[in-house]
Order: sequence, then structure tokens, then C-alpha cells
Amino acid sequence: MTQEHLLALLRAKKYHRVHTRFAPNMPVRDINFYTKRYGLTMKELVEHGIVQMSPAFKHILVWSCADEKPFTLIVNPADKVIITVLFADDFSSHDWSDKVTPELILSARRKAEELVFPISHEVHVRWLDVDGKPKQKTIAKIKIENLSPLVPSVDEIALSVRAHVADGYGAHVLIREKKSKDVLLEFSLEDTTFWPCATRPRA
Repeated sequence: MTQEHLLALLRAKKYHRVHTRFAPNMPVRDINFYTKRYGLTMKELVEHGIVQMSPAFKHILVWSCADEKPFTLIVNPADKVIITVLFADDFSSHDWSDKVTPELILSARRKAEELVFPISHEVHVRWLDVDGKPKQKTIAKIKIENLSPLVPSVDEIALSVRAHVADGYGAHVLIREKKSKDVLLEFSLEDTTFWPCATRPRA
């Protein structure tokens, strides 16, 4: 991953914040002094306001299309300087490794690929007509501007879809990539609930 690619990901916000590490506002020797003198634990020192915790490092997950693997950036939140970059193999040795899930890595990958290879989406509808025969149609007039959050919204898409299947029922809406036909979001007009599809067979 080149420096230019990494900076492009950060500028476009094509990343995920996975963890923030906090640090006390005083040296360890001072904390030990208060602990011994007053018999308070670290948690109690914080609760009483004697010790204050502030962000020391932030961990940001990005996907490198060139390397085909995820990386974690360790960032100083005070000046936004990248302190180091960790490989995927380094995840398991840290206390925040449980936050780097396969789903989060997949999401970071999609974000990066959208930046490098812009992806267009389409709205595809399947429903039953008045005679109960299955119908399907890709509605070109509905333009998907963003996936997270979804723009246009579910309600706005549902309103447009209903105009196309006014005489039908059981409509199911698929938002998918135009080229691959991979389904990214889907919902039913009956309940208007929708869910992300990490992996689905092509429709």
C-alpha cells in the first residue's frame, strides 16, 4: 500500500475506527503514591476525579487493495499523526483483536474498493402480479447515491417501487451491484425492514 493510497483512504473516510486506548493524565509514580497513601484502586482514583483518562491512541482499520489484506493504523488523536501500521497477523496479540471481525474487514474492503474501483448500484424488484405470476424488474429511475446510510432511504425507495408494482403484491427489493449482481441490501415492502448482505450468491 502506497502512501498516496493510504492518504486517499483517510481523506475519503474509507476506514473503520476499531478501538481507542486511554491513558492517565499523570505519571505512574504519582498514581502509585495516591494508591499507597489513600488505599484507593485505580478505578476509585478515576471515579473520584483524582486521575483523569484521555485518549492516547486510536486504532483504525483500512483495507489495502494492492496487498489484498487489512491493516490497522495506530494514530495519535492529539495531532492525527500515524504512529505505526500493523499487519493482519498482528491482530491476535492485542486486547482489541476481538473488534477486528470478518464482517468489519469485509466492510473496510468494500470501502476501499469503492474508492479504487467506483461501484454503481441498482434497485431490482421481485413480486407477484394479480394472477400470482412471479415478476421482476430493475428500476433504472431509482439512483442509489449512498449505502451507509442508505440514500435514498428505505421509505423513499419503497414509495417509488410501489408505483411500479401497484397491481402486484409480495414485493421484495434488492439493492445490488450492477456488474456483479451481488446483493448488498434487501427488504420487503410488507415490513420495510432491511439487512446487509455480506455474501450472497449472484441473483
